[in-house]
Amino acid sequence: MKHRLLICGSLMTALIAGSVDLGACGDKFFRPGRGARNKKYVALHAAHILLYAPASTSAETVSNFEKALSAAGHTPRAVRGMDGLASALAQGRYHIVIAPATDEPRLSAYLSTLPSAPQLVPMVDADKGATPEIERKYPHYLKSGADKVEIMEELDQVMSLTTVRAQR
Repeated sequence: MKHRLLICGSLMTALIAGSVDLGACGDKFFRPGRGARNKKYVALHAAHILLYAPASTSAETVSNFEKALSAAGHTPRAVRGMDGLASALAQGRYHIVIAPATDEPRLSAYLSTLPSAPQLVPMVDADKGATPEIERKYPHYLKSGADKVEIMEELDQVMSLTTVRAQR
């Protein structure tokens, strides 16, 4: 009798535990990309990121993007113009260069000559979308209208690919 009761109790416990979401025990704070205290996005792979902003981009937009990247754990730096880009790349090593997709041909040619070989991540206009050439050349690109979490997740994917390549 006690044996049957023990088996029934074990089965009931297993059924009840299987139907309850146990994510409320604090495990949700250890999920990748989410911070525990402020519930902001935390980068899985912190990166040194160079933002190549055209002159038409407002200073406020660039500043906000830099702040979002910093809050996620990245080290961003924004530059304008090819001279600023060349100077920044000469002074430091960057993992990722984010630039408008319209400047991609010129920048990819320039970045390929550098020994550090940072990954170019094009920023496409959300209204126009990515061209077939951008989609073919770059599996990861950013959309100008995307929210911060989507952008950070995309950058994490780029960094995870960069980390895998560096380990080979």
